[in-house]
Amino acid sequence: MVVSSCASDTGEPTMEYVPPPDGPPAASSEFLAFVDGREYAAWTCELAPHPAREPSPHGMNRICQNSIATAARDGSGPWPVGAASVKEQYDGGGNVFAFEISLKERSGSGPEAWRFWRGQGTRVTNDAVGASFCSNCHEGADRDFVFTVVR
Repeated sequence: MVVSSCASDTGEPTMEYVPPPDGPPAASSEFLAFVDGREYAAWTCELAPHPAREPSPHGMNRICQNSIATAARDGSGPWPVGAASVKEQYDGGGNVFAFEISLKERSGSGPEAWRFWRGQGTRVTNDAVGASFCSNCHEGADRDFVFTVVR
């Protein structure tokens, strides 16, 4: 599986984020084990994969959100530090072939508060805080760079 994402030039997590018990980890070196172990499957997840919602280019997918995101889902304004979601992408045979992860690492409401990962295969290919590749689309979300709130 290749994992790619969007993060700072150094790929280092910011100091404000402390991984909650249900993750995700702060270091991209731990990301593959996190998704390979499907640790996020215990989060609040959509019941089944579905076609992408506008304006997503991600195809058939399913989203899971951690306990911090779930606890704040009925709020307004910026998401709390530690809120995270995993998007599984599915191929035509119904198999997961890629992951996108959004992680609120810092307080605030700008793109620099978010780390975005995207990947497939066996390595992390992107890991960026506030990267325009991800944030240019996510800035159009109704609430602080998050399009889907899992209920």
